[in-house]
Amino acid sequence: SVELGTVVAVKTRHDAKRDILRALSFAATDQDPPASFCKQFAGRLSVNDGGRFGFVDHDIYVPGELIDPNGLTDNDLIKGLALMDFNKRRNQYGWRAVKAARDE
Repeated sequence: SVELGTVVAVKTRHDAKRDILRALSFAATDQDPPASFCKQFAGRLSVNDGGRFGFVDHDIYVPGELIDPNGLTDNDLIKGLALMDFNKRRNQYGWRAVKAARDE
């Protein structure tokens, strides 16, 4: 099992018949992922009225499953790890927090 946030190198093969990449193997690595895919962040959390989600600097989406378990509230200074993610509803790519904690 691999902990969330662990960087892995993936060996792939292109399946020309289906025009997809197939993962053949993976292993943890100490190499940094490309900045276009993964980044550390820090900023002020703005939580929506229902507390179901929030944003950091109007740029990084913070899902509710990171807010409640980590005791985060509106206007907290937080830090974490964000991955590039495709938002199907908006049909565009954006940053999504996968780790978040109060920045103290």
